[in-house]
Amino acid sequence: MNTHGEPFFSWNSRRVVLPRTLALIASAAGDGPQPNRSGVTLDVSLTLGSRSGRLLAYHDADWDTDYVVLMIGQIIDAQDVPIRVVDEETLLLEGGRCTRAAEILIAASPIGAGLGARRVDRRIVDSQLCTGGPIRDMLGLSGAVSVESQWCEDAALPAVA
Repeated sequence: MNTHGEPFFSWNSRRVVLPRTLALIASAAGDGPQPNRSGVTLDVSLTLGSRSGRLLAYHDADWDTDYVVLMIGQIIDAQDVPIRVVDEETLLLEGGRCTRAAEILIAASPIGAGLGARRVDRRIVDSQLCTGGPIRDMLGLSGAVSVESQWCEDAALPAVA
């Protein structure tokens, strides 16, 4: 893992330094969707209450899967931006409830089809952050310097008395 002299690893989280990515375009303007190519299929700026956001969708042709990410707040040049996996039906609602200065929400969308189908979860996100994949590529487009991934959910942590 590339940490540029600032390693950060704790019992329940890890910092991942992101690559600087300029463009990952799946289809040129006017070409329409091209299911055999991987890349960004949607990149929209939006407002959630009084906060700005960016909705990004990526099509992975290898798995015929679409990934959706919502970036909220001042992401560009931010360090240790927390990432969270949320249910895809509540992605915009969760984004509107966000109180942090910057946060990235990843939709728990289905991967694959048929009996082998599964949903994006924390394990898949952590795997792609460490080894590469569409989610890491999308986060590279955010402009953030690094993200912070929780290894375990807050609910799984022991309660402090």
